[in-house]
Amino acid sequence: MTDWTTNPSLLQRLSAKQPDEAWTLFFNQYALALHVYAVRLGLSPSLAEEVVQETMIEMMRILPEFVYNPEKRFRNFLLTVAHRKALRHMRREKKRHVVQETYGQEWTRLVEERTRGEFESEEERSWRWSLFLAAWKELQMTSRAKASNLEIFEAAVIRGEAVASVADRFGVTPNAIYQIKIRTSRRLRMIVADLEADLQ
Repeated sequence: MTDWTTNPSLLQRLSAKQPDEAWTLFFNQYALALHVYAVRLGLSPSLAEEVVQETMIEMMRILPEFVYNPEKRFRNFLLTVAHRKALRHMRREKKRHVVQETYGQEWTRLVEERTRGEFESEEERSWRWSLFLAAWKELQMTSRAKASNLEIFEAAVIRGEAVASVADRFGVTPNAIYQIKIRTSRRLRMIVADLEADLQ
C-alpha cells in the first residue's frame, strides 16, 4: 500500500498501482479549472463537463505509465489533452468562437502578473484564467473571512467597480477595501500555486 503522506509528488502517486486517493485529489483540484477552460473556449456547461470527464479518463489511461520529465511542464501536457477534447466537441457543435468575459482591470493584472512572458499561446493564458477562477471558487467555499469581505473583493476587483462606490455600498473606508484586496489576492495566489505545484 502506497504511503500517501510521505510521497510529496501527486504525479508519482498517480503512477502507483493503487492510486485511488491520489485520483480523487487530482480530480478535486483540477476538474473545475478544466470545466472553466472548456467553457471559455465556447462550449456549453454540459459539453464542458464531458470534456472534463474525457480528459480525466485519458489521464487515468496514460498516467500509470507516465514518466515525468522535469524539463517539460506537466501542465502543458494536461492542457494539450483537454484542448484536444474541447476542440473535438467544438467541431462537432460548430462552435469556433471563444467566450469573451468581462473582468476589472485589477483582476486582469492579478492574473497576468504570473502570466506575462511565460506562456506561448492563448490557450495557456486561458488555462491560467481558469486556475484563478477555480481558486476564487475554492476561496469562496473555504475562506474564514467575513462574507462581506469576499463580496467587496468581488465588486472592487473582479467586477472592477469604483472603490468609492463599493465603499459607500458596504459602509467601509477605501483603505479597508485596499487591505481586503491585498489579503484576498495573496490567498488567491497561494491557492493557484498549490494547484500548479503538481503541474510543473
